Amino acid sequence: MKLKKEKGITLIALVVTIVVLLILAGVSTNILFSDSGLIEKAQNSGLKIRAAQVEEVVANWKQSNFINSSINKQKETADKMLEDLIMAATNEALRKCEEESQAQMSKITGGLSGLGGGLF
Repeated sequence: MKLKKEKGITLIALVVTIVVLLILAGVSTNILFSDSGLIEKAQNSGLKIRAAQVEEVVANWKQSNFINSSINKQKETADKMLEDLIMAATNEALRKCEEESQAQMSKITGGLSGLGGGLF
């Protein structure tokens, strides 16, 4: 008698595939969430960008102050520069608060928009 060969996946192949997928998931999670992971690097990049923006404001103030003093105009005070920096930081903080508030509200409402889930 001839034995009929069945085609299909073996249990060993299935187990090996699952193990490989688990290893890949572990490596991916480590890359994303470790101390030097992608998320940490993204947050650090945001801080570096903010520091560069502050440096740019200071450089612009210095240049403007030099030009103003060169042509005998009234000098801009350090208070004005600080006021500009505080205003920029306040606006950024407000923007972040609004984003966080919207994110929290979307979690609560389940992504529904408007009053009553968009029924009105």
